[in-house]
Amino acid sequence: MAAGSPRSLSPPIFRPGHAALAAAALLMIGCQAGRVSTGHLTALYDNGRPDRALAVLPDISDSHYRNSDLPALDRSVLLLMSGRPDETVRSLETVRRRLDFYRQQDIAEQMHAMLSDDSAVAWAGREFERQMVDNIQILAAILSDSPDTQALATRGLAAAHQREQAAGPNPPSPAAPEPTVPDSDEATVPPVAPEAARMTAWLAAAVSSEHMHNADLTDRLIQQVASWQQPGESDSAFQKLGTQAARGSGLLQVVTFAGRVTSWEEEAVEPTTAALFIAESILSAVGEYSLPPTVSDVTIARPVHCSAALPFRTRVAAPTAPPALSSQLLDVNRAAWQSYLAERDRQIARAVVRRIVKKGTVYAAKNALHASRDSGTDILLSLAGMLWEGLEQTDLRYWTLLPASVEIAQMELPAGTHRITLQTVSASDPQAPPTHSRHITVDIEDGRNTFVVCFRPRDQFNAVHTSR
Repeated sequence: MAAGSPRSLSPPIFRPGHAALAAAALLMIGCQAGRVSTGHLTALYDNGRPDRALAVLPDISDSHYRNSDLPALDRSVLLLMSGRPDETVRSLETVRRRLDFYRQQDIAEQMHAMLSDDSAVAWAGREFERQMVDNIQILAAILSDSPDTQALATRGLAAAHQREQAAGPNPPSPAAPEPTVPDSDEATVPPVAPEAARMTAWLAAAVSSEHMHNADLTDRLIQQVASWQQPGESDSAFQKLGTQAARGSGLLQVVTFAGRVTSWEEEAVEPTTAALFIAESILSAVGEYSLPPTVSDVTIARPVHCSAALPFRTRVAAPTAPPALSSQLLDVNRAAWQSYLAERDRQIARAVVRRIVKKGTVYAAKNALHASRDSGTDILLSLAGMLWEGLEQTDLRYWTLLPASVEIAQMELPAGTHRITLQTVSASDPQAPPTHSRHITVDIEDGRNTFVVCFRPRDQFNAVHTSR
């Protein structure tokens, strides 16, 4: 691993007699350095200024980026937004290798996390975020007409299949608009739904559809996409790809990155039975601590929103074809919520373990210093322990520049050059006049897909890029 990567930094060694006092000292020192907030970055993204966002990215130093490859992931999205898909492919390949490495358990890192918080561990991404690395890389490869597109699609499918097998057969369905957490005594861990994998299957189908000998594979992948559809979606929303167009025609595929993914917030929760069982297993492995009979509430991270209810959709208009309205291929907010459900008990267990280890360390320090009850040393160590626990921060790191929703609009056009209009229309009244329009020229090839990728963080298209 290259020097300077999150895991290449060896965590400090804490001694039981010093850890609580060190925590108090850290709180008093604080951080004096000036910071550029991620809020400034997202404002530039929302306003369609990717080049300026790329320029300020190295100056962002807030805790959201701490000990993670999140700056590189956000940079990849900005590169795609600025029309540099080939650089996006290379950047994501590097990040993907690092995230795979960070998924391996590092004992020193885990011990450091017990004495601080989860942000001490190098951020490896949630399942849906790792799948989105594959999705955006495949899409960027399509835009740049990379010779590795087929290989990237095959690898993305394999990764999605592995995650689906690990998740189980019955993914949870979040309620709307704000789902409640399942029964706190539920012993089974809810699996992750194949939200992000659905986009992977569709992209792989699009890549294979341009070759007649892959017709069977294309059909199977399209059927798989349809089998993952949400209630109310049309069966034919994503049916036609590549060679499935009429002879002498090609298919225009307009992919819209709509909105921006939900942020994460703190949630105070009561430890569940399943979480306490996991915590007891961790403490048994540590060997020095035991689970107390009662554990008070702990704080974990949860998404602010469980689903993307966006007010606008994309409509594609052309002189030679009926208008096409976008359909949602991927609800990234729903994927984030389902990831939270799948990891909720493990989050709680880690928070419980940290609390027990920190309290145990303070008690060990008192014993080592022979501090009598209510003595100055006892009070100081108790205060230091409280400050130490107060230093703990909930791990709210997430991939900031992911869209909230990925939409697809399809249109079959005769081979040749066409001038089309991209329109932003009301989701509640798609037939109403558009709120924003943009004209582009596309070249349609016989039996092939022409991709147009749009970024619509708000109500207008901030960036539009066309394949080939």
